[in-house]
Order: sequence, then structure tokens, then C-alpha cells
Amino acid sequence: MAREKAPKDVVTLVSVDNNGETLLAISLDWVVSELTTYTTILYASTVEDVKADADAFELVSERWQFDELGDEDEDSDVDNRSFDADAYFGDDYSWRPEARFDSRAWLDNVLPDLQVALEQPDSGWGLDYEPAPFIHVEHRETVENALRELGHEVVDFPRLAEFYDTPPKDWRDQLRSGTKA
Repeated sequence: MAREKAPKDVVTLVSVDNNGETLLAISLDWVVSELTTYTTILYASTVEDVKADADAFELVSERWQFDELGDEDEDSDVDNRSFDADAYFGDDYSWRPEARFDSRAWLDNVLPDLQVALEQPDSGWGLDYEPAPFIHVEHRETVENALRELGHEVVDFPRLAEFYDTPPKDWRDQLRSGTKA
């Protein structure tokens, strides 16, 4: 099956997750989109801050109880209400993106045959752990070459997993400087 070439401006970040076994490959655009929403919520101090990103506000408003926002007929200034992601979401971490899920989903869209051929079952476990099949780091060269054949610019970004786990406030600048060839 012939693969479609990617536009010249597709930059794909490649890294290894924190366990040192899972290959991560996600387009720069995808990472920016996910981290924009995530950090908007994570660093918001008011509802207005959350509204700065439409996806962030949609995610928060899907879970928000009507009485937490206040009655729309009241003269309340909802936008200036304080917001704390940890207090709001509590122990529910499903709103946070995970590099292992994003990598699998992105590779499944870009290299579905290779994803199926190389993926291994996830043997991780935990009370709230959701397994995700993955590509082992030993296949990195194969994946990178396949991406290059499609026209992707492959950039090694060792801090990718870290950015997903605990993104710094200046993540955009660090991502920009870390992806310059």
C-alpha cells in the first residue's frame, strides 16, 4: 500500500518515555495543541484564564456543575471566579494528556501498518492505570526512517515525556528552542 507523503512542514518529535522502553513519536502540531489545552487549565487562576483556549474551556465546562458557575440570571462575574485545576478535578487525572496515548494514536493515523507490526502489549498495572500497546525503543530507527520516507522532519526531543508530565510555564519557548535543527 502506497503511503501519502506528508507536507514539508510536518515536524515529528521523537523521544523515549520515562521508563526508557516506549518510543514516543508525535507531530509538533499535535504536541502544541495538547499542551496548549493542558497548560491553559493547569496554570489558570480564573475561569477567564480557562476561556483563553476553547478546547480547555470545553473540557472544563463538560465537567462543571451548573451551580459551580452560578445562576446565569444573577449578576455574578463568572469569568473572575477563581479556578484551581487540582482542586477542581481532584483525583481525576483523565483530563491530562498522556504521551503514550498520543503517540499511539498519532502513529496509528500516520503509520498504521507499522504500528500494528511493531506494537507490544502494555504490561503496566495500577488501580487507575489504562494499558496502551506501545512500540519498543529498539524500533526507533525503523519508525524514524518510515516517517522520513513520508516527508516528515524527525527531531529528537528528549524532554517530550517530561513536558507531558509536568510542563514548565515557558514550555513553548523551550519546545521551540529544543526543536531547532
